[in-house]
Amino acid sequence: EAANDIAVMLSQNTDLQELGLHGNNLRTAGIITILEALQDIKSLKIFNISENNIDEKAADNIATVLSHNNKLEGLYLGGNNLRTEGIIKILEALQRNSSLTVFSIYKNNITQEAAHEIA
Repeated sequence: EAANDIAVMLSQNTDLQELGLHGNNLRTAGIITILEALQDIKSLKIFNISENNIDEKAADNIATVLSHNNKLEGLYLGGNNLRTEGIIKILEALQRNSSLTVFSIYKNNITQEAAHEIA
C-alpha cells in the first residue's frame, strides 16, 4: 500500500520540511499510518493532506503530530470529513504552536461551534 511506503520513507528522512499528499485518496487508515511515522519529525513546516477522504478518526493522530512540532507554518486539511469534533481536537493541539500562518479546513462539514473555536 502507498501509505506504508510513504511511512517507510518518512522514517528515513527526519529532516523533512514539507509533505504534500493532496488528493491521493489515502483515506483515514492510510493517513493514520503516515501520521504515526511523522511523530518523530520535528522539522516539518508545511503539511498538506487535503482531499484524502479522511474522517474525524484521524484527528487524534493529527493532534499528536502537531503537539510534537512547533515549527509548522502551514496545515492544509481541506476537502476531508474531519467534522466539528475532529477540527476542535486539532485546534486544541494548535494552541501550542506559535508559528502557524496557514490553516486551511475548507469542506470539512464543520458546524458554527467549530467556526467559533477558530475565531
